[in-house]
Amino acid sequence: MDCGWLESQAVIGSVPVRLRVVVLRARPDAKDPMPVVYIPGGPGDPARLDGAGIARWRDWQQRAGWPHDVVLFDPRGTGQSQPRISCRRRVGPDADSNGVPLRTAGDEFAGDVLRMAQCYRRLGATRAAALGPAAQIADLSRLIDALKVSGVHLWSVSYGSRIAQLYARRHPSRVRSLVLDSMFPFGRDALEVLPAQFGAALDGLDAWCDAHSTECAAAPGRPSEQVAKLLARYEEQPALLWDIGRMGRVAIRPITPYRLLSMVLLAGYTPGTRAETIRRLVRAGQGHTAALGPLWQRMHARVVDTAHSDAVFWSTRCAFTRSRDGSRRHWRAALQTYRELKPYLAAAGTISVCDLWRMPDVGSGAGHGRLPAPTLVVSGLADPATPPEWARSFAAAHARARWLAVADGGHGVTLTDGCVQGAVAVFLDAPAAVLPACDGSSGNDHNGR
Repeated sequence: MDCGWLESQAVIGSVPVRLRVVVLRARPDAKDPMPVVYIPGGPGDPARLDGAGIARWRDWQQRAGWPHDVVLFDPRGTGQSQPRISCRRRVGPDADSNGVPLRTAGDEFAGDVLRMAQCYRRLGATRAAALGPAAQIADLSRLIDALKVSGVHLWSVSYGSRIAQLYARRHPSRVRSLVLDSMFPFGRDALEVLPAQFGAALDGLDAWCDAHSTECAAAPGRPSEQVAKLLARYEEQPALLWDIGRMGRVAIRPITPYRLLSMVLLAGYTPGTRAETIRRLVRAGQGHTAALGPLWQRMHARVVDTAHSDAVFWSTRCAFTRSRDGSRRHWRAALQTYRELKPYLAAAGTISVCDLWRMPDVGSGAGHGRLPAPTLVVSGLADPATPPEWARSFAAAHARARWLAVADGGHGVTLTDGCVQGAVAVFLDAPAAVLPACDGSSGNDHNGR
């Protein structure tokens, strides 16, 4: 591998922007004229190019076996790139600005909006805009220039699929193909889809129990019913989880309805953990709050992850957000489908960070139009965050796109699933070739058929 820095020629607050870059070579004795460039998701996630992260990428490369160099970079503001920009100065995570404990989902959303509003004021509109999609696309263009190659394949996960599409449409001659894993379509935003994501995570647990009745025989009802009871209990009185951190420091973590739903959603990113998630929910229902500890830790790890940039997150999300009134209408409509969530999320739908974090609007129609290159759209059929229907509909609407559905796959399957990695390897060298079926059938045909 080659490791180094990209001098982007941009400046944020008088600090030059430098991107951390690692190139995983397919061959030690040759440079690939058509490498794969990876665009992380989040938004605000890095490629994770610290020492431990590079070791994991080396292992991934050896498993995936792609016959191309793979170019990794930490987007500006994230990971090892400089300057690293986040909103770490904040009001305590379990209280509002006056120190009053947060209990309801509306309180928690209001607390998030307050913290992000404070961060936006500290950053200022100019620096916030310097973290958004336009700057990210400019960085990607400079990176590809610096590689001095004839073209690239763009591989993206989740929100990175938007950056990949925007770059490809602006520079069609430089993109040989697109791989969009767990894509987040244009025209949708986090505010409107969150209730549906929570609901899909609960539906996934119920479906698993329906298919594995023996393993769920001891559960008192369906998992969604168990969660509904916990939500009602935690709305009345949040449970307290004792968290022992580094150096033996002890913190008391309130488990509120919104946090419980977030824990279930994040667990759903990895469908293979559903049996364990259900067992922990059952134990919590019996009064053993400590059983939720690993679910809490997974959620909390994302909150305290210093490599992730919440400033980049909101600067990107808010640039794609449609009208606030439209988002709120979609929120209310989603709660009509998942009525059991309405008591806990209805108030939160009236609040949005993007009401205050003002960004130049990229536009909900930014992804419309003809795809400039052959495109493989990959989705896990059990992914609650980016439902497979999004990918199927996208592929059906674009003549140059094909859909690869992954049986029991979660979020970001190109990072973990061997069958998918093999299919992508075939696609990169022959976009029209027959791909291995990763959905238990041979139905991975063009245009989502």
